[in-house]
Amino acid sequence: IVRATGASFVLGNHELKLLQRRKDPDVPLGKSHQPLYDILRDSDWKLLESAPFSLDLPEHQVRIVHAGILPGVPWEEQKPNTLVHIRAVSPKGEFGERGVHPLWGTLYEGPPHIVFGHNAIDGLQMHPWATGLDTGCVYGGRLTALVLDAGETVPKLPRARMARIVSRAALRVHYDPKALARI
Repeated sequence: IVRATGASFVLGNHELKLLQRRKDPDVPLGKSHQPLYDILRDSDWKLLESAPFSLDLPEHQVRIVHAGILPGVPWEEQKPNTLVHIRAVSPKGEFGERGVHPLWGTLYEGPPHIVFGHNAIDGLQMHPWATGLDTGCVYGGRLTALVLDAGETVPKLPRARMARIVSRAALRVHYDPKALARI
């Protein structure tokens, strides 16, 4: 779809896992990664290898990352592992446990506004400087987007931002962890 539409994308935790395995055959892959790893073509690998960890949209004053950032750490010091895995932040300013520690977006003070996914459990997130769009499409939930007009920045007020959110029900379940566990 990315090639067919000319879209841009950022690396996520699953893509990073596949790339790590490609560089090091000793990196273990799980049941969900191995079948994909086995069918990727050279053109797919080139696409993954060329993808960035973040994408800046200056026209909208937005930065896109897969999972998030560590608040209080300068952008230049953010680690790729953070960008693809973080959900919550501990009191020590490190990765925290989701459900126990605050979501990173509640602590981030911007700018820029960060748009991210990766956290379907917590669903749509509307923080002052961050918007989380993962509403569980892969699990049969919803596919959600933040749609901005040319030159438009992300509205700060949640009600105004909600007017820019488009969400559609998934057509099917693409990944069922319970079914995979039975294999």
